[in-house]
Amino acid sequence: PPGPDRLAVQTPDSPFKPVPSVLRSDSTFLITHGVFGSGTLERLTHRLQHDPALRIRLEACQFEVSPTALLLNYALASNAGGVVLTSMFSPDHIRANCARAAQTIDLRVLAALSTLSETVDQ
Repeated sequence: PPGPDRLAVQTPDSPFKPVPSVLRSDSTFLITHGVFGSGTLERLTHRLQHDPALRIRLEACQFEVSPTALLLNYALASNAGGVVLTSMFSPDHIRANCARAAQTIDLRVLAALSTLSETVDQ
């Protein structure tokens, strides 16, 4: 958690635009958001429909190849030691997302989706 020796930083995070590595340190407590926003869900849906290699990678890891499930798993895996903010407007979404967050997250989802990144890490 944040404290005198850890700075809390809120930043967007998605497979297309991940958190810059400079923000990932022992002195930073991350609060991430935006995994479903800014067209990310639509972009991943499109990629899953048109990128057979991506689907094969995900299926080989036995991941559920659902865009929303993949994005939530990505967000939770990417910021396992911090806070992940998501927009949830229905009781069903709240229950499902909280149940997923309480489960063990397979970190292989990060590698499986790493080819989507558009950023060059600095």
